[in-house]
Amino acid sequence: MVQAQIEGIQGKGDWKGKFGTMYTFEITFNDGTVGEANSKTQEPPYKVGDEVYYEIKSDDQYGKKLKVSKSPPPPGGFQQFQPAKPNPDRDKQIIRGMCFKVAGMAWANQYKHKQFDLPHSVMVKGVIALAKEYEQAFNEWMEE
Repeated sequence: MVQAQIEGIQGKGDWKGKFGTMYTFEITFNDGTVGEANSKTQEPPYKVGDEVYYEIKSDDQYGKKLKVSKSPPPPGGFQQFQPAKPNPDRDKQIIRGMCFKVAGMAWANQYKHKQFDLPHSVMVKGVIALAKEYEQAFNEWMEE
C-alpha cells in the first residue's frame, strides 16, 4: 500500500450492494493518483488533508478502484483468507476421539455401583485399552 495525503474528495453517488447501500467517492492524492473508493457511510472515514494508505485494486475501462485506509497495513500486507490445509489424519483422529469418549463412558458405567480407590493412572490405562479395542472393532467393521 502507498501512503499519501488526500487533496480532494468528490461524491459520485450510491448503489445497493449485498452489504447495503454503498457510497462511491472520487479521491485525489498528492502523488497524482486519482481513483474511486467505496464507503458504507455518506461521509467517508477520511477527509481532505488526511494521510492515508491506499492500494489500487483494479485499473480498467471503468477507472481505478481503490482500497483506502487510515491505518497502516499489517507487516507483510493484507492477507487473503487461506483455508486450512487438509489433514490426512483427520478422520482417524475423529474416530479415536469418539472411541476414547465411548470407552470412558463405558468404563465409568462399569464401576459406578462400586466404591474403589484406584490410582488415576490405572483408570486412564483402562480407558485407553478399552478405546483401542473399540477402535480396532470399528476398523474391522469398516473393512467388511
